[in-house]
Amino acid sequence: MRWFNRSKKMALPYPDVYRALSSIRIDVLKHLLLSVSTQLLTEQHDLESRIETTKPADFDDDMTYQWYVDDLSDSFHTLKDIENEAGKLSIIGLYRIVESNMVSILTRLYGDNKKQLRKLHSIDEQKKYLMRDFCFDLEKTLNFNKIDELRLLNNAIKHNNCVVTRELSQYPGWQENDEIIDYSQLFNRFSSAVPQYLKDLANQLNLAIQAKFKRDSCV
Repeated sequence: MRWFNRSKKMALPYPDVYRALSSIRIDVLKHLLLSVSTQLLTEQHDLESRIETTKPADFDDDMTYQWYVDDLSDSFHTLKDIENEAGKLSIIGLYRIVESNMVSILTRLYGDNKKQLRKLHSIDEQKKYLMRDFCFDLEKTLNFNKIDELRLLNNAIKHNNCVVTRELSQYPGWQENDEIIDYSQLFNRFSSAVPQYLKDLANQLNLAIQAKFKRDSCV
């Protein structure tokens, strides 16, 4: 049974709206990452300076000196952990932009019935229903592969303890069971693809919608 929305509201907003709004949200994530990185760099330099200038003669005994140095070292590693967590959240936030826009698009197409929309939760179901109802091939959208790679990266971070999954390893540069690192670089690698993808998705879907209603009107 086909349950897509037949109202005039089905047409999506001007595609560039998706590009512009997603770019704004990505800029917020970039600003947060930069703020965290800048603050951590300042703290890191301070710790390094304190470690270098600390001498055993400044303490009552060697045990106290060693405790102080170990504490500074632990603080340094904590800063690295914070930077890592911020990077993970930036990747999750980036894919969340894709997800929320996709929900908005699907709601426009199929109405806001939550039970029905749950059927479109997975990428495979989205591809199946969009092809069935609108003859629309989601995989032909600009940057689809990069967004799919981002989806798998997001899943590995959230559900596989930040370890590369078999699915993610199908893309170049990933080795199954490797630990995922360099989150900030990964964010920069994928962030530019998201606005382009969403704009092209809305544009191509609008064309598919128009073609569908032309076909239906001829029946």
